[in-house]
Amino acid sequence: MNKNYPSVTDHLEKQIDESFDKAYSNLKSDFRNELLGWFQKTYKEILGIKKEDDLRKKRVIDTLNKNISDLWHVVERYDENLWSEKWKELVDEITAPLPETVVEYQSEERFMEQEEDSYKLKLQKKIKRLARTVSMTFKNDKKGWKQVIQLKKSTKLELAGLSELPEELMGEEFELLSRAIGKLLEQEPVKEQPSEAETDESSENGEGGESSADKPEPKKNESENIEKSAKNGYRVQVIDEIESHLQDAIQILKNVDTDSFVSDRVFNECYQAAVRSGTVEDERKLLEEDQLDGKLSAKELLLNKRQKEWQTFIKSQYSDFAIQIEIARFSFLAERAREEILGFTHRFFRDYGYLPLENTVTRIKEISEVLKNQKADKLPAKLVQELRAEISEKLSYELLETIGNQESQQHLINQIQKTITDLQLGFYNFTETFTLAEKRSIVEGRPQVKTDSVKWKKLATRYVQENALREMDPEKWEWVTFFKELSSEAEEIMQVVDVNLLSAKESEKEKDEEESVLEIAISGTDRAVSQLEAAIKRVRERQNSYEKIVKEEFPKSIESLAESMLSRSYDDLEMQDKALQVKAKAYNWRERFLKNYYKSLEKFELFRRFFVKKFKELKSILSRFLGFKDEGSVSTTEKRNLAEYLAKVNVHHKFPFVYKRMFSYEFEIDERFYIQPQGLFTYFEQSLEDWNLNIDTNFLIVGERGSGKTLALKFIGQRFIEDQKTITVNFMNTIHREKDLVDTICKAFGYEGIETLDELIKKIQNRRTRTILIVENIHNIFVRNIHGFEAIESFWVLMASTRDKLFWVVTCSAFAWKFYEKMFGADQYFSHIVRTDNLDREMLEKSILTRHKATGYELTFEPGTATQKSRAFKKIMSDELEKQEYLHEQYFNRLNQIAEGNLSIAMNFWLQSIKEFDDRSVKQLPTEVADLDKLEVPSRDVLFTLAALVLHENLTEAQLSMALHQDEAESRLMLARLKSKGIVQISDEGYKLNHLIYRQVVRLLKRRNIIH
Repeated sequence: MNKNYPSVTDHLEKQIDESFDKAYSNLKSDFRNELLGWFQKTYKEILGIKKEDDLRKKRVIDTLNKNISDLWHVVERYDENLWSEKWKELVDEITAPLPETVVEYQSEERFMEQEEDSYKLKLQKKIKRLARTVSMTFKNDKKGWKQVIQLKKSTKLELAGLSELPEELMGEEFELLSRAIGKLLEQEPVKEQPSEAETDESSENGEGGESSADKPEPKKNESENIEKSAKNGYRVQVIDEIESHLQDAIQILKNVDTDSFVSDRVFNECYQAAVRSGTVEDERKLLEEDQLDGKLSAKELLLNKRQKEWQTFIKSQYSDFAIQIEIARFSFLAERAREEILGFTHRFFRDYGYLPLENTVTRIKEISEVLKNQKADKLPAKLVQELRAEISEKLSYELLETIGNQESQQHLINQIQKTITDLQLGFYNFTETFTLAEKRSIVEGRPQVKTDSVKWKKLATRYVQENALREMDPEKWEWVTFFKELSSEAEEIMQVVDVNLLSAKESEKEKDEEESVLEIAISGTDRAVSQLEAAIKRVRERQNSYEKIVKEEFPKSIESLAESMLSRSYDDLEMQDKALQVKAKAYNWRERFLKNYYKSLEKFELFRRFFVKKFKELKSILSRFLGFKDEGSVSTTEKRNLAEYLAKVNVHHKFPFVYKRMFSYEFEIDERFYIQPQGLFTYFEQSLEDWNLNIDTNFLIVGERGSGKTLALKFIGQRFIEDQKTITVNFMNTIHREKDLVDTICKAFGYEGIETLDELIKKIQNRRTRTILIVENIHNIFVRNIHGFEAIESFWVLMASTRDKLFWVVTCSAFAWKFYEKMFGADQYFSHIVRTDNLDREMLEKSILTRHKATGYELTFEPGTATQKSRAFKKIMSDELEKQEYLHEQYFNRLNQIAEGNLSIAMNFWLQSIKEFDDRSVKQLPTEVADLDKLEVPSRDVLFTLAALVLHENLTEAQLSMALHQDEAESRLMLARLKSKGIVQISDEGYKLNHLIYRQVVRLLKRRNIIH
């Protein structure tokens, strides 16, 4: 340093050499503190998991999954944890003790021209030197010219406004943070890509352009690693060495020492800025308050902008890690599913394949030994008879009975399909969308990130399904068909042995036969053994082929997915996904022509539709007045077709197993797929709390048939009363006598010897404990007849008399409840009432699509005839995406109108309107609604019969005759007629309406003012 500025040097050395290193270390420590805390906490928890724990890997993944949300919060808080603010605080701390000004003699350097000086500055220095020469003659102080140095402001301006040091240090800090987070991914951030020349040069020197941690392995090695790991179980790369990577990250973050070159650079930059202050080299305007604040603010904005770039960088790292955790969690589900599938597969082929075949081979070999041990070249008739009896009555029967047992085989196949279905539901826990980095690198200390939004759940689901799960469906392998063919073959093989025994016995009569009797008999057993062993080989080959997919291809698909996401090659996965879907949605010349053509026809079509509509109206009026009106008739063929449509209850028997299961009434759904009716849980909780406070309350669930009343009870039970004692009464069959009501309830309570309602009420009132009583289907405890209300009237009395001892939870159909309200004022008996048949369009759509998405099938809507002719559709038909959105909205609007809030009706029509399935997608046609008028002329008798079935839901022939005040023979005839047309179905409980036409019947009856 120049000796002319001793005080500047002293002040700067004191503040920078002594204070800067400590202040900057504290800044880094504070800046990293939260992230370091997360790594230390996670490392400590993982360290606490015992090495010998068989479930250690699962516990590690569970720990990471539990803590990953905290990591996201840490990353997000870098929006508030600003480097610019911390740097400003550091600069203020360093410059605070500095004096405002210092007076020093100017060094000779301040008068000499430098190469980097501008022409103006060089001229100013020449004039300055000339002035100094002239003035020195008259000055007493011969040491030189003095300058007033604004030490504090010039230092502050340099560090917080002009120097590039803050952004460089911030870049180094964030690069270090990204290296620490990168340890979670077993890779370092990608450095700047070298030029071609540098690449060639580095290649010659044996160096690579990328760090080894981030450079993808050759495809061959990657494939070999995946195959090797697949055989040894599932492996998610980032989890295997997570403990050591966490430790490395902690060491990276703990090192906050300041390198000497940083403090040297700070000193030099501050010194140079200070010694120029008060000279012609000084830009004095910048030291004015407004200018100074402006420069500091500009630097703060620049640092904040750079920090946002870095935050995008580390957020993309977080997303990569989150994906790996989700894959790791899924891999445990997959491992358990794989073991189950392999177990079922082994049982299937063992019990119905090679084990019975091997037992048969063993027994036939024993028969062969018996034949070989015959001393004479003759077969005793008794021996032949015994052997034939054993073959036909025992061996053949047992073998064919086992191999041909399709029911038991199908049971195991269903178990495998159920396991696959349950595994597919595991994708439900995947995050819907991630923002990922297509490219991520660090160039000259600045992050370069190109992000894209990836539909992760859909991508992962389709990838695993296409690469493994679809091939794991036993139905694709046609096991049942294979064993059916094997059974026929085994039957033929057993016949070979039998025929050869008979032939051998017959050959005794042939004196000229070259083969001996025993040779003929033994040759049959040998051929049978050979053919059976070939069959065993085929069974094992079939088993091995399937198990290879389960053991190798299935784990490989999950691990290759993890590898692809880790190496950020998800673009390839997206392209593969798109290749599996519909063809590219690009315009071709035909589509463009059609679009323009339909637009040109728009006005003409509008005029034509208007003209046709008016013409039809005029024609209808004239026809009516002139007597030419054709009331229309329905042909026998139309009636038959509609009847067949209504009768196709099992139309979906050819659907994939997973699809049938998700839309089956018997499928035990969990809360992920349940859309609760409005107020269900809230009202029940209030009612139960009041009852527990000794307030007489109860709870009623009302809804149409199939609207989910029983399902509502299930989830209420799980959420509120799972640990409490409950008694359930279910009136499956219709009753109307008080004695039947009393007997049914006594049976549920375990009471004996009670004959009357009063005795039952007294017995319940004497109970020491209070109990929750669930009563289902109270619409089945009356018949609409003057003598049919005995049971329901007794029910009101029983419930009202025992509300202090019993908390009544009751379900009832919607139309029976309306009848009860009008007939008995039944709403006065219940404190809380909830309906289950009021789901709106969004609820219905969500409920159906949630189930559909869980199956992993793509969904395509196809237009109906009317839609294809509409102008609105023709205008968008060349845009596949817009067309699907239009058809999607149209479909669910129509479905909502039909279902009117009833989920089971919506699901029924959803399945009925499926056009076809393929391996990957389902095609949906517009909802088809049968016209009841075309099936049955709605006469008075028919209408009242239908009304009775809507009101009661289940009726026998005798009960229907009682409700309609007619002979039982007439009721039997009417029910048979409606059943033959598919309108009515019969079950164990009696006759009921076909659910597919339930909505049309209700609308018809409302239109005729029969029900309300």
